[in-house]
Amino acid sequence: MTWLLMIGLAAGVLTTVTGVGGGMVALSLLSLVMAPASALAISAAAFAVGNGHRVTLFARSVDRWVTMRFGLGLAVGALAGAAVVPHVPDEALRLALAVVAAVSLARVAYQRWLARGASGASVASGASGAARAAAGGASPSSVARLSASHLGLAGVVTGAIGAGAGGAGVLVAPLLLASGLRRDAYVGTVAACAIVLNGARVAGYAMGGLYSVSMVPAIGLLSGALVAGNLLGRWLRARMSVRLIDQVELAAPTGAIALALAGL
Repeated sequence: MTWLLMIGLAAGVLTTVTGVGGGMVALSLLSLVMAPASALAISAAAFAVGNGHRVTLFARSVDRWVTMRFGLGLAVGALAGAAVVPHVPDEALRLALAVVAAVSLARVAYQRWLARGASGASVASGASGAARAAAGGASPSSVARLSASHLGLAGVVTGAIGAGAGGAGVLVAPLLLASGLRRDAYVGTVAACAIVLNGARVAGYAMGGLYSVSMVPAIGLLSGALVAGNLLGRWLRARMSVRLIDQVELAAPTGAIALALAGL
C-alpha cells in the first residue's frame, strides 16, 4: 500500500501548489494498477476528503457565489457521467484519460504563450493561467466574468467529463479564472467546487455498484496521504517562484499523458 501513500502525497502537493493537476496524475497512476472504473471510484471518495481539507486551509478565501452556481451544474453533470462509467470498456476509459490529459497540456501551453505575449515576451513573467492565479498575477483569460447561467451550464459539461474521465481541472481552471478569481480565492474555490464534483461522483458510482467494502482501506490511505500532501504543498507554494509553479503545472499533464498511454 506504499504506492497509495506516494500517489496521494504527490496529488495533494500538485493540486495545492498549482490549483489543479494532482487528481489527473493520481488517476492515471491508479489506472495502471487497477481497472479504470475502480480507479475513478476510489479517487472520487479520496479526493472529496482531500479537497475538504484544502477548503479548511483556504476557507476565508472561498467565493461562495461562484461555488454555488458552478457547483450546481457540476453535481448534475457528475451524476449523469457517473451513471455511464460502469458500462464503458476499460480501454475506452483509459483512452479518455489520455485525451483529457492531452487537452490539459494544450491549455497550459496556450496560456503560457498568451501570458508571454501579454508581458512583452518576458520569459520570467510567462506563467500560465492557473499558476498566475495561484501566485496572484493577472490572466489573459480573465478579462470578462462569466454570468451565473454560463457558470451553471459549464458546470454540467465539466461534471460529466470529470465523472467519466477524471481530470476535470482542465476545464475548472480556465472557467474560474474567467470568473475573476485570484490567489487564495482561486485555490480555495477550486477545492470547494471539487468537493461538490467528487461528492456527486461518489453518489453516482455508488448507484452504479462500483464500490465494495474491500475498497475502504485504499480510500482511507489515499485520503490521509492527500491531506499530508495538502499541508506540504501549502508550505512549498509559499516558497516557490511563479516560474517554478508554471513549470510544475506543465509537467503534470505531460506525466499524466505518458501514464495514461502506458496503460493502453
